[in-house]
Amino acid sequence: MKSIKDKMTQYIKTNLFFVITITFITFFHFYALPGDLFNADQHFWFQRTVNFIKAIKSAEFKDTFQNPKPGVTVMILSGLSLETFWIIYETVFGFRPLIYTYDTYGYIDFAVKAPLVLVALFSMLIFYNFLKPIFGEKVTLIALIFFGLSPYYTAVNRLFHGDGTMNAFFVISVVLLIKYFQNLQTKYLIFSGISGGAAFLAKSQAVFLIPFIFLISGLSFLILKNKLGNSIKTIIIWLLTFFATIYILFPAMWATPIKTFWKIFDEGLTVASEGRNFENGNNDLLFYFDSLLLTTNTIFLLTSLLGIMLFIYKSSSIYKNSKLEFFSYLSFLCIIVFYFTQMTIVIQKSDRYISILVPFLAIFSGFIISKIILEFKLLFSLILINSLIYISYFSPNYLALYERDNWGSMSKEAVEYLNKKENPENLNVVVTPKNHTFRPFFKGKVYNPSETIPKDRMADYAIVGYKENLPKKLTHCIFEKDIEFRGKLFWKIYNCQ
Repeated sequence: MKSIKDKMTQYIKTNLFFVITITFITFFHFYALPGDLFNADQHFWFQRTVNFIKAIKSAEFKDTFQNPKPGVTVMILSGLSLETFWIIYETVFGFRPLIYTYDTYGYIDFAVKAPLVLVALFSMLIFYNFLKPIFGEKVTLIALIFFGLSPYYTAVNRLFHGDGTMNAFFVISVVLLIKYFQNLQTKYLIFSGISGGAAFLAKSQAVFLIPFIFLISGLSFLILKNKLGNSIKTIIIWLLTFFATIYILFPAMWATPIKTFWKIFDEGLTVASEGRNFENGNNDLLFYFDSLLLTTNTIFLLTSLLGIMLFIYKSSSIYKNSKLEFFSYLSFLCIIVFYFTQMTIVIQKSDRYISILVPFLAIFSGFIISKIILEFKLLFSLILINSLIYISYFSPNYLALYERDNWGSMSKEAVEYLNKKENPENLNVVVTPKNHTFRPFFKGKVYNPSETIPKDRMADYAIVGYKENLPKKLTHCIFEKDIEFRGKLFWKIYNCQ
């Protein structure tokens, strides 16, 4: 019987290109992660997560409802990790540091983000290992390189936010569904339902998976000749597992199930019909076309679209060669078309809402590129080098060049400049906008323009976003420095002393 070491050695030899790829993906996902970015919503997530764990510990289960997103998966993963860090820190030093303490913030930030990154990486392991037998190594590996080393997709995975975690569990759920229809083993269907429930608990827009289970079951009936009774059984088992997961993992459901479900539904309806954030309210049908152009590698986007066209053109020959392969491609195409439609109809829009499509588009990139007649090692090397150059250009501020407005990128770099001033702990800085995105990184005090600085003191410096103007009461301040990344301006620093 082979030892674990022998099995790992054999796996590495058999999947050498994948091991190389996932090593690079892991590096860029974790590189400079601690304290890299305090996004504009992160203070909400800290508050929700701390309150969620507090409610669990005190058995006040109804109070685990912190937001109708609902973000439960994030709060569980990050909350348990943060609580573990605090317990260890308290054991060693005798106290728990506050979240925004300058000296320890990097550790706290890593504690809440690391489990979310690990889930994202796990979804990539599932993606490759379960889809490789269906699409082949070339297609699956090229797809993994494109989306795993996508700067924007990496950025979303590194946020203390719901989108990356929803994406990860969404991908796992879909891949396990495909795997289930390959061999009809119920365990894959159950784990798919669990992952779907976890995706929904991360962010309710994963509700898309409910109509999708009906669609993919129908496709299995038509294409794979799955029996009608089997298809109905599939839908029932998946839905029961999906809703059971939501109930089990969300303690608020134990206390007030109807009220909790209604709040989630009402929020989804509001976001879809009106938009929760005024600046994100948008019924522009071209918004997500623009988003994909903005947030993806040109080669990746072009090849994915050409890959879709090639699949449609060759669909009959693919169907004759392998019904399962045809079924899988068609299922992914349905996700792209219908999820894109769902999010286009929704009034509230953001680039990251469409990031879930990146892995599914990547399969079609892999499909068309795999047709290029090149020796596999050479093809792999060219695609990998292209992606490594691309992500290295964005590293470590993966989100920065994609920001349409100041959302927190380069905040750390701006105050690090001021931290080098003499006695920075005595400095008062006025920031507009999103002043809270600076606080964890600055040794001094940060205020917004409407706040009064205590003891009648004046601002020492002002930091102004590239779309903002210097506040009227600080017009005497003198420009000192631009904060840029790859030639893009983010913040302007003014000396007010």
